[in-house]
Amino acid sequence: EDRYKDMINSSINNDTPFGIILRTKSYNPSIGCTAKVIKVENEYYTGELDIVIEGVDRFNVLERYKLDDLWHADIEVVNSKTVSSDDTTDILSSVQDKYIKVLMLSGDDDLSTDFDRTLSYHFSSKILLPLSIKQVLIETDDETKRLEILDNLFEQVIEKLGHDEIPSVKD
Repeated sequence: EDRYKDMINSSINNDTPFGIILRTKSYNPSIGCTAKVIKVENEYYTGELDIVIEGVDRFNVLERYKLDDLWHADIEVVNSKTVSSDDTTDILSSVQDKYIKVLMLSGDDDLSTDFDRTLSYHFSSKILLPLSIKQVLIETDDETKRLEILDNLFEQVIEKLGHDEIPSVKD
């Protein structure tokens, strides 16, 4: 739609983020994520673009309003509860291990940039997750809890796809 083309072009031209909220007929959350266009893969004669975006900040919607047929909002950036690395060492190690196993099961043969991930966002950015799970992660305020969600999810994937087929990962 033209309104989305305008929004994305404005974001690209002004080097500014835009907001994304999962909105369905039955669900209209007040928390979303700002995103920034980091790469334009293709431009089409119709004005459509294939883009790569990156999530920047979680936000709460304070007020919504429509302007030029496009929804806008006043927002407040939400900071995650910080946890010390001591609090997350075990869960982080488990998520890192399972994440690599899931990538290997998916046939990903370039893991060179995947061993040093430390935030829930980093683990969820390369794997296509259902929107409902992404929304749960965005709405979860605590990084340790987000890591626990991913740990459980990755465990389920490994169990379904067969952990016997995974070559061992050596340090």
